[in-house]
Amino acid sequence: GTTTRFNIDEMIDNAVKLEFDASSYPQFKRVLRQSKTILYLADNTGEIFFDKLLLEELVKRRKQITFVVKANPILNDALIEDAKFAGIDKLATVIEGDSGQKLSSPGMILSYGSKDFLEIFKSSDMIISKGQGNYEGLSNVDREVFFMLMVKCPLVAQDIHSEVGKLILKVKV
Repeated sequence: GTTTRFNIDEMIDNAVKLEFDASSYPQFKRVLRQSKTILYLADNTGEIFFDKLLLEELVKRRKQITFVVKANPILNDALIEDAKFAGIDKLATVIEGDSGQKLSSPGMILSYGSKDFLEIFKSSDMIISKGQGNYEGLSNVDREVFFMLMVKCPLVAQDIHSEVGKLILKVKV
């Protein structure tokens, strides 16, 4: 879990200076080219405005996108009303991945997934998952998933073979 504290102002100032581990990018591009349907797991509410930029590019490439948010408030994770406010619903089908649960977890956990989510998870050509919480919940699934996250704790850094504070795009099969 996240135990390291971050200074938000410092993170914003340094965001453009951060080294981005994109070693999985060639595979990401190849899979993206071949995919028609994409499952996109959201992370933080504020980030979905940046996600929208990527979604707009995917729509231009005629990709069918399902955008997954949380059913219940947890930390600062995106909810369906956030996605609608950002206009994501104009680009993608928006679903609550854990619909029907009384509480949400910081990351998506398959055993708590709604029937709709699980069907789309199995049938999508490509899965893009944002955030460390989703990495923690899905890194051991028997399925190719492209994770986009900032590594926030030593345990995840060790598991993902990276460093705390690093932005990464990583594929796990």
